[in-house]
Amino acid sequence: MTRSNPEDVEFLILECLGQAGSPLGCGAVADYLRRHGHPVSEATAGRLLRDLDLRGYTTRAGFRGRSLTEVGLARLGSLRQSRTLSSYSSELLEALSATRVEEVIDILVARRAVERETARLAAERAGPEDVAALEVILDRYEKADSAAAMARADMEFHQKLAEIAGNRVLEAATRLVHGEVATTPLPPSVSRRMHRRLAEEHRRILESIRARDPEAAERAMVRHIEGIMEAVRQHAVAH
Repeated sequence: MTRSNPEDVEFLILECLGQAGSPLGCGAVADYLRRHGHPVSEATAGRLLRDLDLRGYTTRAGFRGRSLTEVGLARLGSLRQSRTLSSYSSELLEALSATRVEEVIDILVARRAVERETARLAAERAGPEDVAALEVILDRYEKADSAAAMARADMEFHQKLAEIAGNRVLEAATRLVHGEVATTPLPPSVSRRMHRRLAEEHRRILESIRARDPEAAERAMVRHIEGIMEAVRQHAVAH
């Protein structure tokens, strides 16, 4: 058995058979794997193919070799989609690991697009217990005495809004842009200096949600994100 990633090898075998216009034997499959960085013997390719037979992905065509079954074709499509999504995720994580001011602004533009909608939906759907939970988080933000504590409370506030909004895609996107992979938009010194202003902006978002006013919540969120963008730009110019 090869030491290669089993799912990678499975995908390549299915891809090889799927591209072929006729059944393929062990030798052709082994050649295909070797060309794609997985050095296996013809005997090993045969064992791998027999395993795929047992799983219903491939079928023998006498001495001519093997071809994909309908189940195998579906499995190939699933693996191909998974690899595409994995590639997109890697690109997104790389984009979120920003170092230049332009990249940080790009993250904030994405946040503005995502979080204006989470604020709107949160205002439409929040119940009294949701508002109370936001109050607790905001109180923790207002009392924070370090940049790290502010950042944690800020992340909790925005993620709670996304949870209240009730949209799984928006919630996942919010977790991502506020997670550990995302660069903190402002240096600690700037965050501390802007603490009171940011707390007031959070408070306006919360009050709009309490009033169940989606338009006001959206406007408050956009002003909040754009204020951070402007602070990032000003800090970059000053330094």
